[in-house]
Amino acid sequence: MAGVEDIRAGIATAKDKCNTSLAALQQAQQALEEAQQILGQVTAGSSQPEVTQAHGMLQEATQGISGQQNTIQAAIQSAESYAQRL
Repeated sequence: MAGVEDIRAGIATAKDKCNTSLAALQQAQQALEEAQQILGQVTAGSSQPEVTQAHGMLQEATQGISGQQNTIQAAIQSAESYAQRL
């Protein structure tokens, strides 16, 4: 079994990777929001079901990213809590 310092170092490395993924997810979320805004501008006034569907799907994707971010942050907190008890 790894020593306490090795475990803490591994948790710190995992946290760094999680933070990198959070930054990437934030960029993806911003890009989706921009895409949704552009789609809204170019399809303004359209009542076609495909347009409504596309808007809904982009909104769903944005919300999914938010959920993933929350899950990652909770994982970081759990791992840090464990490291503090060592």
